[in-house]
Amino acid sequence: MVHVNWFEADAYCRWAGLRLPREVEWEAAALGETAADGTLSAAKRRYPWGEAPPRSTLVSPNSMVEYSL
Repeated sequence: MVHVNWFEADAYCRWAGLRLPREVEWEAAALGETAADGTLSAAKRRYPWGEAPPRSTLVSPNSMVEYSL
């Protein structure tokens, strides 16, 4: 899904009986690492996909635009 702003996402969540994640939940999902006991560890990934820097293969496959990073 692309080109959805916060207000549209919020409206959808309200309609579906859900909510958008809070900032701390978003950060944990995007950068957090899971500890051995299943809790969130203090370690954080540099990027949501890990430590590797961005590259063109990480761009959405639905994009018809060529990107160079």
